[in-house]
Amino acid sequence: MSLTAKGMKYGMFFWAPRYSGRSRAFTLVEVLIASSLFFVIFGLATRAFVFHSRYVKRVAARSSLQNRAIFLSNTLSRELSETNVEAVFLDPGRGLVFPQPRDLNGTLSFGNDGEILWSRFSCYQTVDVDGLSRLALHREGATIPSPDPLSPLGETPPRDLDYFLASSLPRKLFPGEVSELSVTRVLAAPPPGSLIFGAPPTVSSSAERVLELKIVVAETVAGGSRLELESTTNVAPRYNN
Repeated sequence: MSLTAKGMKYGMFFWAPRYSGRSRAFTLVEVLIASSLFFVIFGLATRAFVFHSRYVKRVAARSSLQNRAIFLSNTLSRELSETNVEAVFLDPGRGLVFPQPRDLNGTLSFGNDGEILWSRFSCYQTVDVDGLSRLALHREGATIPSPDPLSPLGETPPRDLDYFLASSLPRKLFPGEVSELSVTRVLAAPPPGSLIFGAPPTVSSSAERVLELKIVVAETVAGGSRLELESTTNVAPRYNN
């Protein structure tokens, strides 16, 4: 295409285009290069989008795990604070059974003289539900409420995890997967300034022993990857001897 002067009007030139009748098309090499660049950019954008989506899902799953771990830890800590550290039956990795001074309605039980009566057993354990490890809660009222902490193994039959697992007692299942529930008796950390240099720590009563609660929650996210989160806390039961 070229421009030619056609004339002048009012002292100004007007240029009119003159077409040669031929237009230049893209060559095969140019088409291939453009297509290659397009697919490279499209592939990079798709990959970035996939990675971002997975990252968002992992962040959401980890946040869900943290909330679930906090909820379960707070629930069991509150329950274990109303027991006796020596009366807890422990099955490492599976769960525990412990007495509480409450009836099945959750009301504190008192005797005629105003003393607290130990009136129920609570059992927390991990159970298999459709191939998923879940946390289950069973409760059973004591046959004879006692002012002394009840021993789960001292009952007939013994109130261990298998007893509650095989029983027909109502069961509460907590949402989500719990791969491990473990409670151990440990020594409480002494208050600041209570240690004498060179003197070994001593144990004078069960009040210095606390329960270390460990919960491991898990979740499988998109892509088949597995996330686990561990929560550990110490609980000091208020009804120790």
